[in-house]
Amino acid sequence: MRTRTTLLCAFLLGLAAASAYADDVYTINGGGQFGSVNLSTGTFTPIGPGLPEGTDGLVAGPGGNLLTVGGSGNLYSINPFTGVATTIGNTGLTPSTEPVNSLGGLNGSVYALDANNSLYSVNTATGVATLIGSTGMPGDPGCGNFPNLCDEAMFSYNGNLYATYDAWLVGPDGYTTTILDNPALWEIDPTTAAATFVASTGLRILSLAEDNGSVVGFEGFPSATNPLPNPLVEAINLDPTNGNTSEIVSLGTDTGPMFGVAPETAAAPEPASLALLGTSLAAVAARLRYTRLRR
Repeated sequence: MRTRTTLLCAFLLGLAAASAYADDVYTINGGGQFGSVNLSTGTFTPIGPGLPEGTDGLVAGPGGNLLTVGGSGNLYSINPFTGVATTIGNTGLTPSTEPVNSLGGLNGSVYALDANNSLYSVNTATGVATLIGSTGMPGDPGCGNFPNLCDEAMFSYNGNLYATYDAWLVGPDGYTTTILDNPALWEIDPTTAAATFVASTGLRILSLAEDNGSVVGFEGFPSATNPLPNPLVEAINLDPTNGNTSEIVSLGTDTGPMFGVAPETAAAPEPASLALLGTSLAAVAARLRYTRLRR
């Protein structure tokens, strides 16, 4: 009986662990809609009413919520189960100063990169960003002023902080591209802000995050058939040792660009799921006590 009970408990705990590595990731599309993407089917499922503005980045925050930063510089906390966003405060990085290009997290700390690719630490309680220093990466203060565009994704992997960056001009047709800064992968020292070039990488990487030992994210592919603002978008894997990318699944063109990604494990388990697990384990314990009493 002890062996049977142990196996059943292990099975239930295994289900809980498996659910932490489900085939979905959280994301925010170009329209400011929070939701999840299934990495097997490419299906985007909206969650909640949408955000107050377009944002960049999606990282784990206090209390199991997710953090993102808006074009206004406001830091938002998102409840991943309802999609409701709460304003924490302004980072001080605004369109009139140095707007945020990307948001990333490492070991519980949150960082931001501005348009010049200077690195900041972000206070998750107040939203205030504090300058650490210049990364030495190329920067583009005109980024976001059409037709001057750039793509940046900051993420952590294996205890280190990384970022991908590129800048380009798009033609009036919505897809012709003139490269300003070649796409590259960098490793960033969060203490000094100094960045070290790792490798060249894919153009138009929109967002990246570590998920169960792999780096996953989204990449855009504007073309004559699918020009901006609705390019083909693919979920991708990135190899942080050499910058190579590979397709996981296509999302099609209806979602728009995905400017943030976070694994489901970045959010705290839903209370109902924990309650269900607790009920199941309690039932096992009760059955064991009943069996012993009958002996």
